[in-house]
Amino acid sequence: MKNKLALILVLAVVTLPFMGQANAAQDSAESFSSSGIQQALNLRQQGDFNGAIKLLLIQLKKNPQDLQVKLELAASYYQSGH
Repeated sequence: MKNKLALILVLAVVTLPFMGQANAAQDSAESFSSSGIQQALNLRQQGDFNGAIKLLLIQLKKNPQDLQVKLELAASYYQSGH
């Protein structure tokens, strides 16, 4: 029992630093995605629908599961008349 507990403790200590790095990378990616979305929203607000669509398509390729990008892309297509 003590061996199992020691093994679990060692594994936790070894893996925790890597989990922090993964979270930092994810936060960085989300921040980049948010800034890309914001740039697209600014373009769309200025009437540059094609520019907004291009930026959103780039964001979608980087993160195909991002629902906000999909919604903003749909709104951009709708407002552009495509």
